[in-house]
Amino acid sequence: MHSELSRLTSSERRTSKVSRWDLESFNRVLDNKINGAYEVRKAQYELREGSLRESAFDAAVRRVAELIKVRSCVG
Repeated sequence: MHSELSRLTSSERRTSKVSRWDLESFNRVLDNKINGAYEVRKAQYELREGSLRESAFDAAVRRVAELIKVRSCVG
């Protein structure tokens, strides 16, 4: 047991459940997330005038605004 704990990082030791992903699974999930995010940005871009960069920036600003609203209870 002690040798298992010594191989874990400090953040892994803090969590009760350690999940190990193989590289193929990790890459598949990451690829799905990236492609999904791109498709959403592309759809927004096609609905409005502007660039993909502006669409991504708008989404980022909306996420930050939502987090500020949630964390500070701003109406």
